[in-house]
Amino acid sequence: MRTVVIASLFCILLCLSSGLTSAQFPTKKLEISAPDVATVGEEVTITVTADGTLVEGADVSANGIGIGKTDSNGQLKYTFTEAGPVVLIAEKPGYLPAAEFTLRIEPVPTPTVPPTPTVTPSPTITIFPTPSPPLIITSPPVTLPIPALPTPSITDEIPPLVILKELHPKYFVVGDDEKYKAEALVIDNVGVKSALFLYRINGGEWREIETRFEEIPLSEIKSALGVELPKAKIPHLGLYISEIPSQTAGTFVEFKVRAEDVNGNAVESPIGMYFVTDDESETKVMVIDPSLKVWLCKENALHFKKQVEQCAKYEIPAGIWQKYEEIADTAERYENYVIQRHWWEMIAENYNIIIVDHEEMEDALKLFEPDVLIISNVWLDQWDLADHGMEKLMKYIRENHAGLIATHGSLFDEVAWTECKRARATEVGPRGQIGDKLEVYSPGGETVSISLGFPLMPLAEYVRDQAADEICEAAKEETDPRIKAALEATGRTVGSTPLSAPYVPFSGNLIVEERHPVVEGLPERFKIEVPSFYNEIGADAYTLVGWQYILPIDIRKVTQERAEIAKDKAEQFYEKISEYQSEVTGTSVPKERLLDGLDGKILNAITEANIDGQKVTVTLEGKEYTIQLDKRALEEITKRLPVKTIVLSDDFLGGILVYDEWFRPDGHRAVYFSFELEAAKDEKAKQLLINSIEWTKGFEFTALEDLEKLAKQTLEQSKDFRGLITEYPPPIEVSKSLPEIKPEEPVSVKIEKVDVSKIEIKVKNKVTNVNISIQKLPRKPVEIRAIPPGKTYSYFNISAENLEDKDIEKATIQFKVEKFWLDKNNIDVDTIKLNRYSESEGKWRALATVRVDEDGMYFYFEAESSGFSTFAITGEEKAAPPGGAKTPKPPGFEAVFAIASLLAVAYLVLRRKPQII
Repeated sequence: MRTVVIASLFCILLCLSSGLTSAQFPTKKLEISAPDVATVGEEVTITVTADGTLVEGADVSANGIGIGKTDSNGQLKYTFTEAGPVVLIAEKPGYLPAAEFTLRIEPVPTPTVPPTPTVTPSPTITIFPTPSPPLIITSPPVTLPIPALPTPSITDEIPPLVILKELHPKYFVVGDDEKYKAEALVIDNVGVKSALFLYRINGGEWREIETRFEEIPLSEIKSALGVELPKAKIPHLGLYISEIPSQTAGTFVEFKVRAEDVNGNAVESPIGMYFVTDDESETKVMVIDPSLKVWLCKENALHFKKQVEQCAKYEIPAGIWQKYEEIADTAERYENYVIQRHWWEMIAENYNIIIVDHEEMEDALKLFEPDVLIISNVWLDQWDLADHGMEKLMKYIRENHAGLIATHGSLFDEVAWTECKRARATEVGPRGQIGDKLEVYSPGGETVSISLGFPLMPLAEYVRDQAADEICEAAKEETDPRIKAALEATGRTVGSTPLSAPYVPFSGNLIVEERHPVVEGLPERFKIEVPSFYNEIGADAYTLVGWQYILPIDIRKVTQERAEIAKDKAEQFYEKISEYQSEVTGTSVPKERLLDGLDGKILNAITEANIDGQKVTVTLEGKEYTIQLDKRALEEITKRLPVKTIVLSDDFLGGILVYDEWFRPDGHRAVYFSFELEAAKDEKAKQLLINSIEWTKGFEFTALEDLEKLAKQTLEQSKDFRGLITEYPPPIEVSKSLPEIKPEEPVSVKIEKVDVSKIEIKVKNKVTNVNISIQKLPRKPVEIRAIPPGKTYSYFNISAENLEDKDIEKATIQFKVEKFWLDKNNIDVDTIKLNRYSESEGKWRALATVRVDEDGMYFYFEAESSGFSTFAITGEEKAAPPGGAKTPKPPGFEAVFAIASLLAVAYLVLRRKPQII
């Protein structure tokens, strides 16, 4: 006796494994067992189980005809009166059906000689010679005989049913030196005239390819295809095999089967696909992209709609197929909103890549051992990596200094509070990837958001949840029904409002804020276009908004204003997102809550919360709520340097951020794209991906012993969340008063505590009551969008009261640059320049600069300017030595490291008042 379990067809498993059906469809599978052979008139016992448990009341059919239900022992006894093969089907609501193919009923032996069967002429299958790409068919097709088929019926109008063995190879990739073996099962109720594989590359013309036929017994379906097909009658059953020629790395390949029966009924199979990768590349990239399978299901929606119809005609139970059709239909309807094509061939050309979903991640990590990991818009709770080995992923990154790249909704934090209690809320976004408990700051508790350089995200989530819970607790104590209802509604609203809102429309116009290897080769201004519904209403792309809380307050205010404006455009999109979430998860947050996430009220309340020791006070809806925090968590946060924004869109909604843990022996590098970069098909997107891979894989550790000590000092000085969130320290300002400056007597002013050490001013005419102010800026002013050439050391502003540019004949500015900075950034000292920003031209002008002195810590330079405004000190990297070897770094600089660390940690400290000297 042999037990056969129906596993459903590959594409069904594909969609089920994507996580879209876990809340909708049954997961238990029936199993059916029966003898392999019986004779006419012999009673046969048929047993139905599920997960080892006997199933009562299962409907059993034989060759499409019902023969009864199983009893309390999960059994049905039946006597067959006709000889021949029998396909048994077991079905029951709430279970996936099962099929048994091996039962054969033998006739009762008789002494008579069996009649000779009638042999009909053998039809032929068309097979083409194997070409070398590009395929050009110049010779007539070769025809080879296939086994005899029944005489065609002139009334047959049912085309063959074609099932691909797999819609893609393992991990969606094939090496650039490999052929790909494609297989398909073809069945027909009369007979197959021809079945032919076709393929195309990069969306080009379909090409026919040699296909061979193998007859396959019913009993071998599982071993040949890896799946079992529930079918009642299979007059013609065959396996068709082809080999797609090897292609160059970076190619996208699609394949399908075209079949025709002897009556001229034709059909095409679903379309399979794969990427061709450079499997000999030394750099391995693992892409975690659950939505790729959803996209593939969507692409085949029409094909499987037809196959559902085919099933009915072939008397095949269509329950599974029907559910698959519903999934494909859902994906198709929301294609222009959340289901985008990802162009991974952009990096397959240069790297050895694999593409996995959330369920494959853990095993693939051990087998593939990647150098870089890409988390591709993992924005749904079903895909949450926290439920599929995220802690092992984070551990792997640290142990191997692996690069980390994440995009768009991978930082989405949506939760649906259907009741006024956090414990009963339903996750909708991948909240686990961010974290909302203080345990994430313990060893081994790191999340994706922390690894990307956003250590405050889990803390903000925790504070928001605690505040919402306190509002709900206050509602319990309220006796007035109206106030009680209002408090409960407020608690649910606060808890359900995401701090990060995805799919927000933005211009796509990006401006480089700081030169960095990730933007190498890209212009100062460039555009990214991501296909979506937004394109129809004037927005070129979409972004996640919420990460901007790490920016200075002036930029955050602009972001909040622009996000408010984007609400109208986002409303229809968010309505569709809410519908989609409801269809695929069974739960969603109303669009109003998503839109509330754009006004920034809750995020502002949290960033403006007061910290007093381990207590945090948050003001929401006019009331204060106090939350007890773990001091260990705050200390862990201050040990980390802040993430850095290197690209910002002109509407302040989109950005590219980088994070470098050069100060940790187990550190890594990370890049976050707030938009869905992988859905943008152009050379700029490709360059950004390649640059990010190259930069993140090149982690280098620099020892910094005093960081923890300095971090604790800054923690004691911090008095609010803004002090921890602010990315930059406050400006340092120095002023000097000059009663009089004469043309014949130039004035020299010595400066301390800023990068400018001396200013010498020569005037054209006498000026009096001059006040010179030098302000060291923590960053480029927000109103200046242009960036100076090269690597920026610092920005400063010089202003003069009662002294205009027209009065100045010459101003000589002496400034200094740390040797440590030059060494750490591999800067050529001879390329140091002082640049002055021209407001009228909107760009930077390099001034003639010479080196004049040096000491143990600094080089000193001079540059001449015709006036005062905003200045930037910049330098260029040294040329790479022959052979590409890195320039060795000199030892020492311990004292300088201490100073540098203090400045770095000061990024996280509460802003102090400007220092006037």
